[in-house]
Amino acid sequence: MKWFWCLFFALAPILAMAVSIASPGYGWWFPSEAASPLGQRIDDLFYMILMITTVTFIGTQIGLVYVLFKGARRTDADVNEKAWFS
Repeated sequence: MKWFWCLFFALAPILAMAVSIASPGYGWWFPSEAASPLGQRIDDLFYMILMITTVTFIGTQIGLVYVLFKGARRTDADVNEKAWFS
């Protein structure tokens, strides 16, 4: 079961990124270009925030997948002894 969660949390962000990349081609993004210079500045601000959150999201997901794979490979021989102290 622990390998299922490793693969789930590794593949779910990849699927989310694929859908986000494909969405402009299907018209799931902004309807059109901004009609005014102020609207263009707002769109640019949105894209900057999107890039910052994308980099943060990818970094945290890499850390999460690393920890999950590291924990899934570990086998504890003394699991019953650990239950006494928890």
